[in-house]
Amino acid sequence: MLIVVGYPAETVEKVVICGLDGDSPPVHHDIEPSVAGRICAAALDEPDRHAASRLLRTILDELDGQPLPGMRNQGLFATHVLRRDLPARPDWADATKAANPTLAKRGRELVQALGYTVEALASGASMLTADGRRHAVTVFCAETDTFESPSSLFNGSSPVAHAFALSDKPFQPEPPPGRRVGVSAGRPAPI
Repeated sequence: MLIVVGYPAETVEKVVICGLDGDSPPVHHDIEPSVAGRICAAALDEPDRHAASRLLRTILDELDGQPLPGMRNQGLFATHVLRRDLPARPDWADATKAANPTLAKRGRELVQALGYTVEALASGASMLTADGRRHAVTVFCAETDTFESPSSLFNGSSPVAHAFALSDKPFQPEPPPGRRVGVSAGRPAPI
């Protein structure tokens, strides 16, 4: 069982989350209501109660003492950049406000909400375009997949290995007018 209760805190509302099980389940204080809502929605999206419990245990364990509650950084970005550098940008407040409608989105829907057009490729990957220019090749994983585990979708390769293999192909993003870009899907491309 998971219990979520809202309460006034200084000038904003916060919530406390209690659960998941045991005689003395942990209590997590001072959680943003939107974060609690996304946690509950993610659990309700799981296929069964066992999967929901596993997800909630992972997320709730990360709530206390984590610099970015609810963010599961699995080696894709440097945490200090996410925690310190990005919020220091002058456009951070505007970007945060603009991002709010995307918080409940996942997968292709999220990528499309970020302004990309997703074009499926025969390789099981997708081309991301924006403003009529190719920007990246991406591989979408199922919620239950990890990006480094072998997958039958990619002939026994992991999604990341598949993306690296695609990056060795002659894909080059189209640079913005007046700029020269040397980036490929996964590895730096020679300029």
